[in-house]
Amino acid sequence: MRFLIGTLLCVLLPGVTAAFTLHVVFLAHAPTVLIPIAAGTFLGILLDHFVLHRMPVVETFEHELTHAVVALMFFRRVTGFVVKRSGGTVTYQGSFGGQFGTDFIGLAPYIFPLFTALSVIGRLFVPPAWFPWYDGWIGVTYGYHVWSSIEEVRESWTKRSFVSAGTGKVTQTDIARRGYIYSAIFIAAFTIALHGLLIALLLKGFHGLGGWAWEVWSVTGIIILQFGSWLQRLPAWVSAHISG
Repeated sequence: MRFLIGTLLCVLLPGVTAAFTLHVVFLAHAPTVLIPIAAGTFLGILLDHFVLHRMPVVETFEHELTHAVVALMFFRRVTGFVVKRSGGTVTYQGSFGGQFGTDFIGLAPYIFPLFTALSVIGRLFVPPAWFPWYDGWIGVTYGYHVWSSIEEVRESWTKRSFVSAGTGKVTQTDIARRGYIYSAIFIAAFTIALHGLLIALLLKGFHGLGGWAWEVWSVTGIIILQFGSWLQRLPAWVSAHISG
């Protein structure tokens, strides 16, 4: 199943990358939004690097909270939530979403900026008088996520075993349990996709999601058509080389 998921994500990756790039350009042409978010992002990076990263319980809480929230999104029942200085864990029951859902929950802290997503959705309902300060806050949450995710991926990119803080059992990191190649594809595809979606939502509200989806499908459709055309020509190419 992971082979199929990984293959599908590879097919979608150019499309989500194109949509992300396009919406970054849109953001660059909206200075009233870009400037406070960029300033907030810089502050968020500094905050995590110099303050929060030295308070492991805070980062562990956010990490496990993201696991738990995404588990609920997949209609899994959260049965345990443990946060300690030495680490944390979330346990849940249910199987909605199958292997894909389980992997999304397991890798969610690296790809899903929880507080940024909540803040962007909240932006749709706050009064205009709150801008640009609210956009600065969005930037702070985003900078925190980006920097903490880089640190967490680096620290989790190991096959080293450790004792789970919640279960007391010997285990491996979320990434190691799923394999490096699969995790890299999954994290790359969904990081780019979700960040592009959030920019679309930020700039155009819920109407922006349709434009993002259309851009993804447009590029993906071209790739599928090109691949289909190549498959049609493949027998003739093989026959010609065998005959030659």
